[in-house]
Amino acid sequence: MSMMQFSSEFERSDVNVSPDSDQNGDGDRSRIKIRQRPNAGGSGLRRSPNKWTKEENAKLTRLVEEYGEKKWKKISEEIGGNKTGAQCAQHWKRVLSPDIRKGPWDENEEELLFELVDQYGHCWKKVAKRIPRRTDIQCRYQYMKGTQSREVAWSTKEDESLLTKAATAVDVKGNILWVEVSEHIAKMKVTPIIRTALECKNRYAVLSGGKYPVASTSPSNSIGHNILSSSSSSSSSSLSSSPTSLTSSTSLASSSSS
Repeated sequence: MSMMQFSSEFERSDVNVSPDSDQNGDGDRSRIKIRQRPNAGGSGLRRSPNKWTKEENAKLTRLVEEYGEKKWKKISEEIGGNKTGAQCAQHWKRVLSPDIRKGPWDENEEELLFELVDQYGHCWKKVAKRIPRRTDIQCRYQYMKGTQSREVAWSTKEDESLLTKAATAVDVKGNILWVEVSEHIAKMKVTPIIRTALECKNRYAVLSGGKYPVASTSPSNSIGHNILSSSSSSSSSSLSSSPTSLTSSTSLASSSSS
């Protein structure tokens, strides 16, 4: 093969030796980056091997009912689609299993979650083992959601809605249904952050003068794990700077309850 032919073949190959391929920024151009070929369908995008269709979900459910939760290699062979036994097992145990509790977390679950993260750190499998019917993925997501939401200060509109809804969302024993309160505030879409049930309970404790004590969590492990201490201090400062807001909020709650 001539040098010109070799150059032409090299240009058509999937090897990229441009400066961008120096991922480590150390000037070593010997590291090359392999580009993926487009798929046969011509879309230029590869389908993720972990992507599951509705049909595959239904088939996996049927096969687990038939073979149980141990014969994953046999199950993967019958499902096809390049699914491995490990992928089938993880998808079942983390997504499809009826033992998984889905839906929003209540305040008790979330409080336990933070306590376990204090104990185990971000080892989500260990954390999930201590929370009935929740997966490691659910635990990680809820922790991130809970910590991130505490970084956003509550607005006056949220406070008023919290007090109003808390006055009506009660069970037969008079206990406030914090999940219902959380969902109500989420529908308002005042912030892109979801206020969790535990955060609603803790914010209400601040606004109501401690009728519902703030849940204790240790600030040892952090992705924003100065959670309640910073939340409470910012809440107190915002309340002291705008007493009119709290007065109007309290009056709303009392009028709703009457």
